[in-house]
Amino acid sequence: MAGRLARWMGNTLVVVFFVGVVSGLAWGLRAAALSPLFQLRVVEITMPGEETSTSQADLLKRVGLDPSRPESLFKVNLAEIEMRILKDPWIESVQLTKQFPQTLVVAPQFRAAVAVFQNADGRLQYLDRQGVAFCDAHLRKQLDLPLVTGFESQEARKQAVDWIQAWDHMRPGGNLLDSLHWDLVRGIWAVISGPTTGRTSVWIGQKFDADPLPRLQRIGKAIAYLRSSKIRARRIIADVGEKVIIKVQKPPHS
Repeated sequence: MAGRLARWMGNTLVVVFFVGVVSGLAWGLRAAALSPLFQLRVVEITMPGEETSTSQADLLKRVGLDPSRPESLFKVNLAEIEMRILKDPWIESVQLTKQFPQTLVVAPQFRAAVAVFQNADGRLQYLDRQGVAFCDAHLRKQLDLPLVTGFESQEARKQAVDWIQAWDHMRPGGNLLDSLHWDLVRGIWAVISGPTTGRTSVWIGQKFDADPLPRLQRIGKAIAYLRSSKIRARRIIADVGEKVIIKVQKPPHS
């Protein structure tokens, strides 16, 4: 009987001790949450070095916290802040970090617009590197981007964007890619411009190559020939296997 009583009292003391520890922790956390030491005083926003479409002030508004009216950093809801920030179509993702005792760090990842897409209804939208049409394009934003038409699925737009970036990387003959199109008659075709070729259309084929480099190199050689011969081309046809056909502009009548 005495042994049972001792064990019962021992178990009771353990339970009481555990409850006391939990209660102490809960009281400590509540006290910390109410303490001025852990009140939010600083919202630190890390912006990239290049210019972005969203300003630091706009981003701070989306965070929705006012350091002049501090609240406990423990109570700051990161999920709600992330949801508000990601409503900005130019922001692809954001990392939020609580740096105790008094700082919230906001690190946004911005989308890069690589082209302007015009859909079948004439709506203009910016395309990111994944071919996602993420935001209406406005003429007031002076972005020097190629126009893309005819690629209605995101997969097709992703291929178009990859080809645009490959062109920009090589820049055959120093020519700019002004636009990239697809239609049932010509397939994929582009409009390029440069000091040698002027404004010239380039027929690419019915589908993009898995590796665009060989075709771009052939186009580059054709442009180099035009430059060395001081010929202006009306059209460069690069969808005939290993060959490139050049249709030259007719000289003006004297």
